[in-house]
Amino acid sequence: MYSPAAQAIGRPRDIASNWLMFGFYIKNNIGIAFQCYATGVVFGLGSLYFLLANGIFGGGIAGYVASLGYGSTFFPFVATHSAFELTAIVLCGAAGLRIGQSVLLPGRRTRVAALELAARETSLIVFGAAIMLVVAAAVEAFWSSAPWVTPTAKFACAGFCWILVLCFFLHRPDAK
Repeated sequence: MYSPAAQAIGRPRDIASNWLMFGFYIKNNIGIAFQCYATGVVFGLGSLYFLLANGIFGGGIAGYVASLGYGSTFFPFVATHSAFELTAIVLCGAAGLRIGQSVLLPGRRTRVAALELAARETSLIVFGAAIMLVVAAAVEAFWSSAPWVTPTAKFACAGFCWILVLCFFLHRPDAK
């Protein structure tokens, strides 16, 4: 599907197929993020497992596709939406680790009370990550796969998206 000789990445798609892929990407990415978050309740081990497994899987695919000589189509496809998708999944994994910490080290609270507090503390992170994953799915469905967008434009947009994500985390509204 990533062969430079292919007419389009995957099969040529119409707008209806783009909407179907948008839904698929939302389901897939939120599923991965939820695994990274919810399995943190198992002492953080589930979060670590899913972050590691997805990192190895994604890195393995990238390495394999690049070794076939298909990097010129693969990397422009993943570059832009990865800013939002990867950041959101890592945030959910970190939130899952906070959940695991509450179970392992509840402090003076009961484990249930510590877990409730951790869930409240991390809920905003998870909701924000869900929004990032919807944005990533839209970019992936309608921009990343668009054959009319040049790789240069995709990489430039990717750079802008990564800078946007970085600026969001570096911006401190409480700083004077």
